[in-house]
Amino acid sequence: MKKVVFLIVLAIISFGYVVKAQTETLPTISVIGVDSITAVTAKFQGNLGAVGSWKKIKKVGFIIAPVNSLPGDTVNYSKSQSKVGSFSYHIATESKYLRPGTQYFVKAWVSKTGDTAYSQPYYFFTDAPICSEATTLEAENITLSSATVNGTVDAIGNAVNIPYCGFVCAPTPNPTASTPGAIIVPLSLEITNYPTIISGNFSGLVSDQTYYYRVWTANRYRDDYMDTCYADQKTFKTHHACGAMPTNLDTIFIGRTEAELKWQAAEGQTRFEVEYGIAGHELGTGDTVIVDTTCAKLTDLISNRSYVAYVRALCADRYSDWSDMRPFRTREAACERIMGLHVERANHLSVQIRWTPGTVSQTQWEVQCVKANRSYPISGFMVQGDPVYTPVGLEENEEYKMRVRGVCEFYHDTVIVDPTGTLPDETQTIHDSTVYGEWSDDLTFVPKDSEVGLNDMENEDIYAVSIYPNPSEGIVNFDRQDAEVKEIDIYSSLGTLVYTSKTLPNKIDLTKYGAGMYIILITTPQGVQSEKVIIK
Repeated sequence: MKKVVFLIVLAIISFGYVVKAQTETLPTISVIGVDSITAVTAKFQGNLGAVGSWKKIKKVGFIIAPVNSLPGDTVNYSKSQSKVGSFSYHIATESKYLRPGTQYFVKAWVSKTGDTAYSQPYYFFTDAPICSEATTLEAENITLSSATVNGTVDAIGNAVNIPYCGFVCAPTPNPTASTPGAIIVPLSLEITNYPTIISGNFSGLVSDQTYYYRVWTANRYRDDYMDTCYADQKTFKTHHACGAMPTNLDTIFIGRTEAELKWQAAEGQTRFEVEYGIAGHELGTGDTVIVDTTCAKLTDLISNRSYVAYVRALCADRYSDWSDMRPFRTREAACERIMGLHVERANHLSVQIRWTPGTVSQTQWEVQCVKANRSYPISGFMVQGDPVYTPVGLEENEEYKMRVRGVCEFYHDTVIVDPTGTLPDETQTIHDSTVYGEWSDDLTFVPKDSEVGLNDMENEDIYAVSIYPNPSEGIVNFDRQDAEVKEIDIYSSLGTLVYTSKTLPNKIDLTKYGAGMYIILITTPQGVQSEKVIIK
């Protein structure tokens, strides 16, 4: 009996709830629209059309969230409202956290104690982020491993601000922060004025490498949302150690047969090739020396000769261009070998021997004269001033031999270089002591007894050939004046025989041998006529 009564009561209560549910109506709530949309802001319009069977409402509001919701991305807004009517909410700053370029839905809601009713969702997109405008400028100060880059940030786009910017480079085009091997130069610079000039330095680069680089900006759209924008790219190529030639090639010492050179290396250059040769030689045909320092010693040079030198850097895969030419002239050797040793005059058991000095500064000689079948003595007779010697005490019809060499004291200047470069180079004069030239070839002669007196011989004119003009532009003329010429020899000032003939020409062109002094020896039955001719 009790069980039946319980079931009847339960049925009556359930029926009452069903009747109540069928008679309750929900409020009419809707989203009218969303406007004033930007990347991070929007204005929402809602409307409460009726409260339904709710006798009293407390609040209305909006719930806003991305379609693909992420934790913390939902925005809830509420306001107290107890009657029907419209309401709105404006996210006017980035502090309310809308994301750029994102699809959102918004629902309007109304609540009473213990219950909430929602509208249908309304979908919208925030504006896509608009990158700042920036310009990448040409690189400067490019070296083997570094470069200076420049750019401008011209406009902000639709971001709130630009707290950071900088440059990125890589060996591959269109580099970004995620490009493998990218080098990033950040600048802690919050930009507020536009355009703004920026500059940065890349270091640790690889030589002889093409790099792509561009400006980047970190655009802040809200406190927890940043976007990186990149300007158009430009390129630069780092230098190669052999991409530049050595400079400032100069001499630090010039001697008779040696010279020392120095130069300045370009960045990264450690090995060099020096080429040198007689002035006028074709580059690539001279002598060379390879060194691992910025100086080189040249040896086995010819004294009193004009040379030119060049230097270039050597690298593992190439070499640099040749440097500018450095001309220099070796010092005159005071003891150059004498020229034209000959019997000038002969008389009764006496002869006069003359020669041409090896150089114009040569004023002292050693002479040795003995019978042809004997050896030369250890030392000979010293002659100073005039290059002439008259041996005495000769025997009639006896063959003699004679030789001559220069005797000199030699001094030279040398430059002492301060390796630190803090002090000026110092020149010192060094005395090498007395030196001797090479012996001439032997001159042989036989004194003859003669009734011709010395005075008669001295008055005999052996200078029977006229040589003109002197100085000359190159053409030298000869007028024999009925003289009997046996031989003509022409020597340069360096002692080089440039012309010889058994007959005397009417003229000769010495232009091809270059300007300078020439010694002309003309042999006649009366002796050897010696003339100095200057070619301008």
